[in-house]
Amino acid sequence: MQILTNESLFKLKKLFKEDFNIVKKSFNEIVNQNDLILINRYDLDENITLVYQEQGDQEKNDYTNSGLIDQSLQSLTPADATDERLWTTLCLNHYKSYVLARWPDISDGKHFFCEGNRALTRDNGIARLWWARYNLKKMNNSNNEITSAFFEIRDRREGIIERPTSTANKKVLKVIFEIIAEK
Repeated sequence: MQILTNESLFKLKKLFKEDFNIVKKSFNEIVNQNDLILINRYDLDENITLVYQEQGDQEKNDYTNSGLIDQSLQSLTPADATDERLWTTLCLNHYKSYVLARWPDISDGKHFFCEGNRALTRDNGIARLWWARYNLKKMNNSNNEITSAFFEIRDRREGIIERPTSTANKKVLKVIFEIIAEK
């Protein structure tokens, strides 16, 4: 798939600060009207779409959508998954409808852009799904109660994932969610 270059991402962020409604335009329109440059970088299965409703609680689809993102980016490594250009491109192009339905308030841009590790795992509309699934897979989990506990409360999951001491060791991460699942 093609993603924005670093220079184009920087330019897009500047344009967003001037008019946050730019993200409502089609990706091709944003790229063409602003002379943004794309480069080939990652493999994406473009046939996979995310689950969402036009209205209502979108959070209940996080488990399903995390699996779909993982499926669509099968060759992505954790190192690759720190590339803000990838996530911003996905949010503005392939998965824009999902991001806009999930977070209708676009004024702060945090679900489109992701500066820093915390934004990768918590804020960016698509990156957060990939990182949640990555951490779930790290636990080698086949227990549905643990999976349910992992996705049940977003704030709890994000609070644990954001702490490197919790997620660095897969055994510690698994024990945390085993204890949560016991309640």
